[in-house]
Amino acid sequence: MPTLFGITCLMGIIGNSLSICTVLKKSGPSSSVPDTFIISLSVVDLLFLLAMPFLIHQLLGNRARHFGETMCSAITALDANSQFTSTYILTAMSIDCYLATVYPFTSTHFGKPSVAILVICMLWALSFLSITPV
Repeated sequence: MPTLFGITCLMGIIGNSLSICTVLKKSGPSSSVPDTFIISLSVVDLLFLLAMPFLIHQLLGNRARHFGETMCSAITALDANSQFTSTYILTAMSIDCYLATVYPFTSTHFGKPSVAILVICMLWALSFLSITPV
């Protein structure tokens, strides 16, 4: 299992980094709404992948917590936050796609990168509220 996690972590870091670089290189400073969502989703995945080496270390150490209770709580919160934020961003992407398909002319008022950034910030805040019990 640690080997599988290690491969997943390495490939995830490479894939998400390439996604961010490709979207930024393609669109430059003026990105579209889908590009904004894709970059945000890749950033969320990269943040989750930062915690994977600690999970691998825990698996190698027979689930012992060598980094203390605070670090364990931070890793758990990061994991939960990544799950919620990814789900929220994917939902927002689906709603944006629906609006662009069903209401192509009226959805252009909301289909601006600045609105997408505002939505993403609100989703991050909602995610932090959602992980409070964790």
